[in-house]
Amino acid sequence: MCKLMILSITLFVIVLVKRAKTETVRYEVYEEKVAGTFVADISQEKIPVKFRRGGFTNIAYEISNGFARNYLQVDRSTGIIRTRTVIDREKLAPVLTNDILQVQVTVSADGPVSSLMSVEVLIRDINDNPPSFPKKQEDLLILESAPLNSRFRIEVADDPDLGSYSVNKYEIIKGNDEGFFALSVKRFSKVNLVFLNLVNIKKLDRERNDSFELVIKASDKGSPPLSDTKTLNVTILDSNDHNPEFSTDLYTAELKENLPEGTFVLTVSATDKDLGTNGEIRYYIDYKSLHKEIFKINSVTGEVRTKKALDYEFGQPGQTYRLTIAAKDRGPDSIPVIAVASVKVRFYYQYYYMLKITNDIIEMI
Repeated sequence: MCKLMILSITLFVIVLVKRAKTETVRYEVYEEKVAGTFVADISQEKIPVKFRRGGFTNIAYEISNGFARNYLQVDRSTGIIRTRTVIDREKLAPVLTNDILQVQVTVSADGPVSSLMSVEVLIRDINDNPPSFPKKQEDLLILESAPLNSRFRIEVADDPDLGSYSVNKYEIIKGNDEGFFALSVKRFSKVNLVFLNLVNIKKLDRERNDSFELVIKASDKGSPPLSDTKTLNVTILDSNDHNPEFSTDLYTAELKENLPEGTFVLTVSATDKDLGTNGEIRYYIDYKSLHKEIFKINSVTGEVRTKKALDYEFGQPGQTYRLTIAAKDRGPDSIPVIAVASVKVRFYYQYYYMLKITNDIIEMI
C-alpha cells in the first residue's frame, strides 16, 4: 500500500511539472549593478512550490544555458539568482531580444524528477552613455540663393541608451546670433531613425556673411542631462546675385585729330561683388553705339583704342564721339550694365598750318 501511494504521488508531481513547463517567469535588473546584485528568488514560483507540495524537500536549482551563466548565477539550494558580473546593456543589446536575457533553470528533486523553468530577465537601461557626435567638426556648403526654409542634412549624434536617456534635443548654442538658421529634427520611431537638418530661415548673402561657425549641442533627458557638441562650418557659396558696377557712369577723353590707329583713348572699369565666373567681367561696345566702327575695346582690361584716325571735321566740326560700353559678368543669367564714353577731338593746328602751307606752295607752282 505504501509503495502504491509513493508511486501515485510521484506520478502526480510529474504530471504537475509537465503542465508547468510552458510557464515563464519574468524579473528585471538595472544594468551596471555590482556583481552579486539580487535579481530574483525563484523558489516561490509554481514548479518549486509543486515539488514541495509533492513531498520533495531536496530541491536544487541550476542554470542550464551557458550564455546566461556568463552573467547570472543561481544558488543551488535557495533558488536565489544574482548577477555574476557587471552587466552592460549596450554591449548585450545586439544578442538580446527587447533587452531580455533568456535564462533556462533546471529544477530537480530527489531521484530523477526535474523540470525546466524559463526565466526572462529584463536588463533595465540607465543613463550611462552621453550623446556622441561621430565627428567633432562637420563642413556644409550652402548656395546663397537657396530658397528660404531649405533643409540641409547634417549628421546626428549617437546614443546607445533608450527612451529619454537617448538623444532628446538638438540646439544651436553658438554662432547664430543673427538667427539665420534653425534646426529641424524628424524622428521615425518604428525604424529608430532620426534626420537632423539645418534650415536657413533668413535670406543668406555671401557678400555680408560668407561663412558661419555654428556649435551644435545634442543632449538627452537624463537627470542631469548628458550632452555633446560639434562645430558645423557653414560656407556660403556665391550666386550670381550682383551685377557689375562701373566706377562712373560717364568716361571722358580728349584726343588730337589724325592720331594713328590704335591710339589709346581711355579705360573703363567695373567691379562685381560676386566670386569666380559670377564676378568675372567682360566689356564690349554696345551694337547700338553710333561710332562703334571707329573704336575697339579690350574685353578683359576695358581699354579703349581707336580703329582709325579721328577727324575734327567729321560730321560737324568739333563734335564729340560717344560710345555706349557694356559690362557683363560670365555667370548664369547675367544682366549687362552700361556706361557712356565721350571722346572729344581737338583741332590739330600744326597739321592745319602745314597743310595750308603745302597747298599755298602748290598754288604758287
